Amino acid sequence: RGNASRGYSKNSNNNKSNNDSFREEEARSTILTTWYARIHQTPPLRNLTTIYHSLHRRLQNDNNHNLLLLSLTIIILPTLTYFLQKIMGHLSDSAAKGDGLNHKKLANDFGKLGSAAFSFLLLPVAKHSSLFAALRLSEVHIVRLHICAGCIVLFGGMVHGLYYTYIWIMIKEYSYRDVFPMEECWSGLWEREYDKECHSKLVNLLGIVSGISLLVLGTSSLYWVRRRYYRLFYSLHIVISIILLFGLVMHYNKMIWYMSP
Repeated sequence: RGNASRGYSKNSNNNKSNNDSFREEEARSTILTTWYARIHQTPPLRNLTTIYHSLHRRLQNDNNHNLLLLSLTIIILPTLTYFLQKIMGHLSDSAAKGDGLNHKKLANDFGKLGSAAFSFLLLPVAKHSSLFAALRLSEVHIVRLHICAGCIVLFGGMVHGLYYTYIWIMIKEYSYRDVFPMEECWSGLWEREYDKECHSKLVNLLGIVSGISLLVLGTSSLYWVRRRYYRLFYSLHIVISIILLFGLVMHYNKMIWYMSP
């Protein structure tokens, strides 16, 4: 009798689980069918209007999920698309030529990823912006966009610098004098004609200075630093922003176009 009761309870549990899975499949099928019918019965313009109002309602709530959605839509997707287009183009060119990877171009692609995010970095900082007022976005949303863009700038810049360090040390086997300007580049700087080698070394030096400044800026922007030493965080933001403005433009002259927005 005990074995029979245990077998009966086991069969009933299996039947219950089967019924639950069947109800879930039926509910999922009903939802998909209803969604498909609504999509095909609703005019396209009404679909777009509904999507806009739904997205606008979600962005009015200041929770992390909605802020992440906002950052993903405005910053992450455009910069990631630009980066993938650049890097896939260089990889396909290297494969077509059969010359192997062009490490310098790949390293520059990571730098351009940070440059693309720089276009959004300063835009949210402007107070009383007519753009964000028209979109009805609060300061919480604006700061979140600034943080998201800053993380991408920091990631792209650090990978760009580390990639070039790998090229100099592991591939080219350069020494310190081969990378950075020595005394011969500084002596008679204003009287001497243009020297391409010294210019390249100066660009490398400015890249290192900008990378260190960016790392200090990112470290000072950590949450516990902002909460405990806000004055330090604010002062470093102002000083390092000026250093980055000149350092990055002198490191890569087209950077001015990425900063212009």
